[in-house]
Amino acid sequence: MRNIVIVDIDGCLNNYPDPFLLWINHHADTYYDSIEEIEKIAPDEYQEYKSAYRKSKFQGQFLVKPGAVKCINKLKDLGYSIVIITARNHYSYDFVSRNTLNWLLENNIYFNQIIFERKKIDYIKNIHQYVALVIDDNPDLIDGLRHKYPEIMGVKFGKVDDTSKRPLEFPPGKIY
Repeated sequence: MRNIVIVDIDGCLNNYPDPFLLWINHHADTYYDSIEEIEKIAPDEYQEYKSAYRKSKFQGQFLVKPGAVKCINKLKDLGYSIVIITARNHYSYDFVSRNTLNWLLENNIYFNQIIFERKKIDYIKNIHQYVALVIDDNPDLIDGLRHKYPEIMGVKFGKVDDTSKRPLEFPPGKIY
């Protein structure tokens, strides 16, 4: 029986990479239009930004994408087990697991299990016969699933709007 729904966090439950781009432009006093632009123009700086960003614990301030909680709750009500698989690097940054769990709980995002795994397709192949749906923002993952496991429905989440050029402010509470 296919009763598992796999959901990614960054880009699906929140609006990543927009907050990361905002953070870079604010802290580096730059005006990049996209993460891809930074990777192309300044690959070394990009890795430094990424490390500093992760250490900043800024991810804990992301807002939930509109409709995400309602969607997860509907899937739960339909009897699906919700498995969150995230590529967040908890091996190099010991606080990532705790902060990720806190963010999910603080935002009332229901889940049965959370997996920290960069190679999501490798995890999915071990349980593919139970997976009904995968929600992720990585087109390569969704395309790979369609090719290897056509019986699994894949949904690729994209950007809702372009928020990367908004000025970054640090008011109390949530930032973005």
